[in-house]
Amino acid sequence: MFLIKKVCVFFMSFLFISCMATKPVDPRINIIGNFLVTDISITDVSSVINNSGFMEIQVVGINKTAFYKQFEYKIEWLDNNGLKISTIMSRWTTFPAYEKSEFRFKAVAPKKTATNYRILIRKGGN
Repeated sequence: MFLIKKVCVFFMSFLFISCMATKPVDPRINIIGNFLVTDISITDVSSVINNSGFMEIQVVGINKTAFYKQFEYKIEWLDNNGLKISTIMSRWTTFPAYEKSEFRFKAVAPKKTATNYRILIRKGGN
């Protein structure tokens, strides 16, 4: 009985730590596919308004696997009311993630009215 309790506590602790470790650095990033959470982690998301008045964002992450991977990202730009801005620029874009290495991608908003964003990341080749 005591051994069963120890095993249950161990697994619950492991599950809690795993959930905490996979929490995205920014809630606006959605990694599609649970297996990707173990393959990559997002380490930094930054945004600035450039000299032309457009929002620029940069995402930095790490491919934690020992294999080259291809991923895709899609950015949905939002206005100050949280409404999606319709644009041809909101499309799936492929990017490489080399084994055990950092990756990054950068994007510029299509309109000056973009004040926020949502980023979707998925496995490439879909």
